[in-house]
Amino acid sequence: MTDQITIESGISFETLVPFVVVQWGDKAGQLSLAEARQHALRILEVTEAAEQDAYIVWFMREVIKAPMEKVALLLNEFRAKRSDFEKAKHASRGQ
Repeated sequence: MTDQITIESGISFETLVPFVVVQWGDKAGQLSLAEARQHALRILEVTEAAEQDAYIVWFMREVIKAPMEKVALLLNEFRAKRSDFEKAKHASRGQ
């Protein structure tokens, strides 16, 4: 199995309903447009979170010179609070 992920558009010629096909190696799945957009937005959100995590770890290690045990604890706390913040943000938007 290859690790390559491919994403392609599709349409039912019978119903004219569009969809998205996601393939990872020999596994494939079909998503509605709404599902595909939801996954795409989630990928963007976690990409941003990963970048924030990397900065926090770098800052704590390189600037503050904190030991990795403290860095890991702070990162876990930061992630928990970010999750709480995201839930509150979505709740306030009615999502």
